Amino acid sequence: MLDILKRGTVEVGGAAWEYHGDTVDPTVFYVTPQPVWMMSNGVPEIEIVEYQTSDAATNGSGYCTLKIQLGVPDSVMPQIVSDIVSRFGVATPKFLTLPFQTGTVVNLTYPDGQGGTTGLQAAGTDFGANAAIFQVPLDADQMKTVKAALREAGGSPFEVQYSIIAPAHMAAVTAELSFDSTTAFNYEVTAYEHTHWAESSSWTYDIQKKLAESNASSIIITKVDPSLPESVVDRVREWGQATIADMVKQQVQAALALEQGAGGTQSFSISQVASFKETYQQNEVVLWRLLPQAVLPSFGDLGLTERQIESLESVVDKRQFVATVTPQCLFKGSSKGSLQSSISPGDNPFMTNVIPLDHIDVTVTYPTLTSSESRTHTFTDNTPFTWQGDWDDAAGGVYSLSYKAVYADADNTTVTGKIDNIDATAFTLTLASIGTLNVTFDASRFFAIESKLVDELTVDFVFLIPGGAPFLVNATLSAASPQHTFSSISPVPITTGYIYTVTYIFNPTVTANPYTTDAKQQNGQWVRLAQPDLQQSFNVIVDVGDPNDPEVLSATINFYYDGTPYFPDIPASENLPAPTDSSPIQLNFPISGSQAKHQMQTVTFFANTKATPLTVNASLIDSDGNQVQLGPYDFSPQTVALLLVSASKQFAFLEAEPTIVDWTTKPLASIIVHVTGVRYNTTTTVVTQTVSTNVITPPQTIRWDSTRNQAYPVQFLVSGLPNGFSDLEFDWYAEYVYKDGILYTSGTERGATLALPASASDPKPPASGGAAPRGS
Repeated sequence: MLDILKRGTVEVGGAAWEYHGDTVDPTVFYVTPQPVWMMSNGVPEIEIVEYQTSDAATNGSGYCTLKIQLGVPDSVMPQIVSDIVSRFGVATPKFLTLPFQTGTVVNLTYPDGQGGTTGLQAAGTDFGANAAIFQVPLDADQMKTVKAALREAGGSPFEVQYSIIAPAHMAAVTAELSFDSTTAFNYEVTAYEHTHWAESSSWTYDIQKKLAESNASSIIITKVDPSLPESVVDRVREWGQATIADMVKQQVQAALALEQGAGGTQSFSISQVASFKETYQQNEVVLWRLLPQAVLPSFGDLGLTERQIESLESVVDKRQFVATVTPQCLFKGSSKGSLQSSISPGDNPFMTNVIPLDHIDVTVTYPTLTSSESRTHTFTDNTPFTWQGDWDDAAGGVYSLSYKAVYADADNTTVTGKIDNIDATAFTLTLASIGTLNVTFDASRFFAIESKLVDELTVDFVFLIPGGAPFLVNATLSAASPQHTFSSISPVPITTGYIYTVTYIFNPTVTANPYTTDAKQQNGQWVRLAQPDLQQSFNVIVDVGDPNDPEVLSATINFYYDGTPYFPDIPASENLPAPTDSSPIQLNFPISGSQAKHQMQTVTFFANTKATPLTVNASLIDSDGNQVQLGPYDFSPQTVALLLVSASKQFAFLEAEPTIVDWTTKPLASIIVHVTGVRYNTTTTVVTQTVSTNVITPPQTIRWDSTRNQAYPVQFLVSGLPNGFSDLEFDWYAEYVYKDGILYTSGTERGATLALPASASDPKPPASGGAAPRGS
């Protein structure tokens, strides 16, 4: 694993080449590769297409397609070996390929044609040479600039930076990373273009820039070793900035996905992202970022002849349709690939635990691609491919893509998929697309030098395979083996997350409650397991002065536990908030001294178990003298990021209760409950009408808690309900995950509480979600 303290750099040909040592073997080193051209027959993989048309809007413009990858030239290695000998005293160093993890991002900077620069971003393949392909649109001015610069010596007009992720041990520091949603929200409501924490197909905004502008993030680095160089502290701080930005980006994407599920009826707000605080300790495994950057050599630097240059440039008399596909998958030809002859592939578990592909057949459907040869390409490695044809005005840039992935296993397992209405020029086929599940659980934080609290962790893992028995496995993590990777192949593309629980085996010297976390459903290739005393923050917003609604003169919102909360009962849990009915955590609005129309406060609670639900109630008085009561409702903090109330709108919680579920007669692993539609009545002086509301709450999972021999209810937040609503009802369905397969039950429930049936019997989910016959 990467040792971020054992680092050196070597200057070769005007470029700085970085390398790191290994945390276990003192003779092993990792060279950070740099961006280079993909080459074919001695020329770079670039195609420059210029339009010569009678249309003044397109004449002289065009595009270029360029392929890049990571590499280490032969001339660099002797210099690095010499530096290692003198710096670390290792006479015969061994070199291994960096253990890439998923999530490689490649940034391209190029001229904007006006004397400045602009940029694009693409995904790397993660495997092999971590290739990337860019489809670069060029206006007439950019076309002239790019062509001229490429012919001159002294560097091309293309600068490339890779963001590579590799596991490493944290240096001798404690790093506390935090994000304050309240600060970000206050910045949002006063700043111009305040919604641009996210990105779309037409524009991209830098979350790190927004974090800096809003002062919503904080990084506190404390040295464990006072002699640690400041340069290391600076690198940890840079890593922390990127890590916070990644975490915020993930939450923003989750919020946007929920919006899309609601038909885009809500505008995004940073208040939908919860505050968080993460602490990383010495020797804990972290996903370290390496940022190699280079200006690609020009045609002049490469010494290309005029004929070679002409072979890379073409002129067409009409606009072109161009689509590129990058296979972010493992092929049998790339599983042991190396970036340099003297660098061995190594034993990266991310690469070796995945079953490789024999090939993928990809077919692009577009009106002007008519022959099978022009529509279908067979991938046998990670090299991206470009489809090209004449432009069709009716279709525009929208196309469909289908694929067949064939694995190199004994059964030649085949996975097929289709994606319609793709309007981006570049598309990435991921491991999920081809049915590969590969998830690494990391518990190194529990077994760092400072921590003696937890002896072992048991991870129970569930992945639902459509049409087959679920993938049910478990693993025990310890100081000797703090990581485990779960891998499987599904016969169809993966479109849902996996489910897991964690049971903590505490050190015998610690008197602690037996403890298993709630079932968590998520995506992602790497799970950094949380501490048993995990806390969750969420935001409470009161609209105190919307001019279109009566003002809220007073709002009081109470949070408390109904009874004694079931905490892990470990030393750190002494600081967990434990409000009671008689002494609740109370939020009062308007906030003293604030003139904001939308006012927000953040609350933090224990977040690891539904065995200890919170209760919330609220009382509002508007400017007309009306009093509105909300609740009391039970809910789990980890399922909520935002509670929003106003003089006209409120929230409610629906509950699914598993009291009568039969877990043993037919062995049941878990129940996944979905709420698919909510309706209520509103009454005016004229008429009573039934209104449907969009449901954007994610499904909830129920599992049997073996440490306490019971299962717990789950709650679903419904926002935007009008004050005075009545006759609430909701459609639902549930997936009963039995050991030998999945069965379904569904229905429509009046009121806010659903008593889940003892069992399920339907082989398929309801066609429209809800209103189908219930199980027994």
